[in-house]
Amino acid sequence: MTTIRNAPNAAEKLKGAKADGATKGEATKAGAAAKVDALKAAPAAVKGGAPAKADGYKATQAAPANGKLNPTGVTTQGTKVLAKSIDTVAGVHGVQVVKMGDHVTLDGIVDNRHPHRFDNDGAPAGAYLKLKEPIEVVGEDGKRTTVKEVHISLDSVTMHTCGQKGNNCGSCTLSDGCLVGKNLGEDKSLTVYGRVDKITFGGGEGVAPGEVFAVSGPSVASLGEPRFDGAQWHDAQTEDKVDSLLIKNPDVPIAKMGIPNPNLAGGHPETVLVFEKKAKELRVYTGTFGGPMPADVNKFHGFKNFHIVQAPTAEEKQALTFQTRGDGAAREFTPDQAPRNKKGESLELIGSAEGKTWFLDRKARTAYAVGMAPAPSSAYEVQGVIKFKKNDYVELLPDGSAPPPPYGFWEGVDGREPSVVTPGDQIAHDDGRINRNVRIARRMDPDIQHTSLVKDEPNRYASLSARPDKSVKPDEFRAELRKIVESTAEGRAAVKQIREVMAEAERLASLDPPLAAEPPKDKEAWFDFMLNSYLHAQDLRVWMKALGFGGSSVGNHDLDEMVPVKDLKWMMKDKFSEPWFENYVKSLPDDAEVNCGFLNPNYAAAGYMWGYAALDANRMMNLHRLACHHSGNTQEEIYWVEKALNFMVHHAPLEDFGVRHEPAGDLAHLQIAMENDPAMKTSGIGKAIIKDALKLWVELTNEGKITPWLKIDRKPHDGFLNTPKAEGSYKTLGLQSKAGDALYEKSLLAARAVDGASAGVATAAKAIDAELQAFRAKVSIDVVATKEQSQAIAQRFSQAFTAVYAQAKASPNPKDLELANHLGNAVTALFAQLTVVNQPAAEVFTQAIAEVAAQQGITRNEFIPLSELTSALKGMEEFPKWEAKVRKEKGDDTLATELDNAYRQWKDDGFLHY
Repeated sequence: MTTIRNAPNAAEKLKGAKADGATKGEATKAGAAAKVDALKAAPAAVKGGAPAKADGYKATQAAPANGKLNPTGVTTQGTKVLAKSIDTVAGVHGVQVVKMGDHVTLDGIVDNRHPHRFDNDGAPAGAYLKLKEPIEVVGEDGKRTTVKEVHISLDSVTMHTCGQKGNNCGSCTLSDGCLVGKNLGEDKSLTVYGRVDKITFGGGEGVAPGEVFAVSGPSVASLGEPRFDGAQWHDAQTEDKVDSLLIKNPDVPIAKMGIPNPNLAGGHPETVLVFEKKAKELRVYTGTFGGPMPADVNKFHGFKNFHIVQAPTAEEKQALTFQTRGDGAAREFTPDQAPRNKKGESLELIGSAEGKTWFLDRKARTAYAVGMAPAPSSAYEVQGVIKFKKNDYVELLPDGSAPPPPYGFWEGVDGREPSVVTPGDQIAHDDGRINRNVRIARRMDPDIQHTSLVKDEPNRYASLSARPDKSVKPDEFRAELRKIVESTAEGRAAVKQIREVMAEAERLASLDPPLAAEPPKDKEAWFDFMLNSYLHAQDLRVWMKALGFGGSSVGNHDLDEMVPVKDLKWMMKDKFSEPWFENYVKSLPDDAEVNCGFLNPNYAAAGYMWGYAALDANRMMNLHRLACHHSGNTQEEIYWVEKALNFMVHHAPLEDFGVRHEPAGDLAHLQIAMENDPAMKTSGIGKAIIKDALKLWVELTNEGKITPWLKIDRKPHDGFLNTPKAEGSYKTLGLQSKAGDALYEKSLLAARAVDGASAGVATAAKAIDAELQAFRAKVSIDVVATKEQSQAIAQRFSQAFTAVYAQAKASPNPKDLELANHLGNAVTALFAQLTVVNQPAAEVFTQAIAEVAAQQGITRNEFIPLSELTSALKGMEEFPKWEAKVRKEKGDDTLATELDNAYRQWKDDGFLHY
């Protein structure tokens, strides 16, 4: 799929097909392309551990750095996993030359590195191997890179499935953790064998975009680990082929794993057992293998433990009961008649290795090697035993379900309104996702861990957090925020990019035809919206990390989020859109991805106006709603953790000047929103997440680690809010009028083009057409000055439509109903134009639109609801006050004059000729 990043001044050149891995959503981002272009690096809490001296060792998972805005644009941290391995090139001048995907042996010294600090989208943390001798790596393009160190603690499956955006592989549901990779002793000499891959990352605070090379699926020679060459397992010393088996994951329904995407073949890598004979023992190494991942990613992900096969005790020899199949067949077994334990439970057949047949008692964490006893017995018996450890494989509870994570689950119905339909619902699934039960593993308990998972994050807002609630004047608060943002190189780069995006948005809007919405007149308010969107993304990253869901990609929230163009075009079909938006979307290839965030310059002004331009929301917000923290898309499921936190921020509202343009509220607003807002009122899963998130939000605010919005002394109708609300009111009514006008013209043209209607219906239709045209020619605000006048007009055209529609429905001629429906659309379009004149007209004609639509069987029209029209009309009435306030307090005569002109356009004409 082509990706369009919408960088200022020019979109990136279209790139080749790609299929992203599971980085966002409760399930994989399952693209259809054959080749992987980017896998997001995935963070996870490091669980300490060193190689064990006796029965094995524990592998640990390290956390990469955070990804954020960078000076050249918001980028997405990713791991580029290239195509199939090819043969190693011969060494040159004593330097080993390898190609991407080759399996190699490397010597070096271990260097453990911790995650970079806040807002630093740098190289991943974990164990690196400083090579004793550098190597040269040949890329796909033939370019050679001299490599002096490789990353060895995170592998491709970790980056592909864990941590970045939630329970994508199910590991947190099916076990305590996906223990992939190792945390190795500092300064330890090491020889590793694995596949050469590359991790790319974006720039951060003083860190330019770059890349590190990695050895994925590493085997450690000093631990005697077998080697996987991409196809076969080999003894570490002799290179002979050795046996291996897989303990497959149980058939747990996907719903129980918190991963509803049906494209997943399984929710967790399987456990591989690799047998290796030592001098006096048989070792079995346990690691992770496979999982929901592209075919060209290394299937082996590292070993976790090793176990020594023990001779069975007398009790263990009697632990299994073999099937009796009659005389001469005593103690036989077959795959369909496996031996049973003392509880009478059948064991699982793993397979054959080392001349034995292996069976697993999953609950007892024991594997049995079964072979035939020496003559004359010729009966089967237990000849070896492996005692596994917790997390060696996926275990089950007595009822057959997967064991819960240590802190339980968030669980509840999805609960979205059925009217909120997206391509992800209908195109990709159509499987009742709206009413499904969602279960997500809690990764911590806020009453136990509190904010301990973000102890490394700076308390950059400490000075503001120390102030009493509602004690800081808005201007002072905003000045302090700008000071904080510009105190870092990353923050200064963010401000620079926001300015560039705004300038590019203005340029795009000035084109003929325009490719962006008309920029707001109050540029200062627009900038503050963009800056607060940036801060909102940073807060979410820290907040989610505190919940155990750290991921650099959250730092792109609302800013740089790629969604499929084909989904956007599906949502726009047969709906009114402003001309600039139609021009813009038509210019996008169907196989492209487009940025639905506010750093898309084509979209930046429209995104700003959304809060007060409801019709714009119904159209342009369709683009942003494709993000995984809203409704998702055909490539990404809804990511409920990010969605729930985002809802909480916007609906409390816990922000100064966010996308909804509402004054900072308090937590009482949140409860009201949760009980009444369609996005959350019936969502059990969202409310469950918010319950925990709220506790952490309070603590993080008090510690100064996220923006303390409640410190603002905000009053309703504060001067800072007046200009965006004024512009929003103006644009809401203007867009309603434009939408009505566009549908009116389109519907009448379609009605006149109907050929073959019966004479009676055709005659009635012409009469309605003529009456509509005559009315439109003379329409003015005077004709709907009172409620009675509006009622008379609504009744006149509604009755005319009802009569022709009844005649058409009774007719066997399908052309009659087609013609009548076009006329109904024209009538509702006329009513929509009249709703913007005054409050009585809004009430009468909104009701009339619903009645005509109901006759046609239309359950949801695309016009603005009465509540939003009422708000906009009240806003227009207050224009003179706001105009005077702007002129006096801001000293901005230009802006004040523009506000006054907008008010006159509505007051004198009601936008009837907008």
